[in-house]
Amino acid sequence: MDWVLLLSRVTICVTIASNFGGMPVFMDIIRKGSTHSVPFLPFLAGFVSNTGGICYAMMRADSVLLTVSGVGIIMSTIYVSLFLFFSSEVGKTSRQLMISGVAIFSFYFYLTGFVREPSSVEAQLGLVVGVLITGMNLAPIASVGDMLKRQSSEGLSFSIATAIFVTSCLWVLYGIAVDDLVLTLPSLSGVFSGLVQYYMLWSYPSKAKMVKAE
Repeated sequence: MDWVLLLSRVTICVTIASNFGGMPVFMDIIRKGSTHSVPFLPFLAGFVSNTGGICYAMMRADSVLLTVSGVGIIMSTIYVSLFLFFSSEVGKTSRQLMISGVAIFSFYFYLTGFVREPSSVEAQLGLVVGVLITGMNLAPIASVGDMLKRQSSEGLSFSIATAIFVTSCLWVLYGIAVDDLVLTLPSLSGVFSGLVQYYMLWSYPSKAKMVKAE
C-alpha cells in the first residue's frame, strides 16, 4: 500500500475520532448544568475552521480534508448548540456566534462576487483556512496568561489537548506528503498548542482535581 494512502487513512480515522475529544467536557457541563469556566472560543473556532475546510477541500478536490471537515462541522454544530443551551453567558456567546456567522457569509460573498480567477480564489481561501486552523489550534491556550496568574489549568481538557496534538502531528505529515503548506504550516501551531496545554495541565492542576486528589 502506498504510504501516502496509508497516512491519509490514518489521518482520517484519528481526526474523526478526535472530534469526540470534547465529549468529556460536555458531559461535565451537562452534569453541572452550566458551562462555568469552560471557554467557548475553542468550539467556535472549530466550527468556523471546519466550515472553511469544507470549502477549501472542495476546491482542491481533497477527499481526506473533505471527509474530516464534514464530520467536524457536524460535531462542531452539536458542541456549539449544547454550549449555547448551557451557557452561563448566553448574550456573550450568542454575539460571538453571530459575528462569526456574519464573517463567514461576508467572505463567501467577497469570493463569489469580486474574485473571479479560480487560482486567486483558491489562494485567498487557502490563506484564510490556514489562519482559521491556526486560530482553532491556539484557541484553548488563549487564556494561558490568566491561568498562570491563578496557577490553575481549569478550563483546559486533557482529551482536547491530546486530540489537537495528535491530529496536528498527522496533518503536518500529510501536508508535507501532498505538498500543501495550507495544511502543514498551521498544523505546527497545533503541535505547539498541545505541548503548552500538556505543560499547563501537568504544572497547574485545576482546583477541582486537587480537591479530589486530597
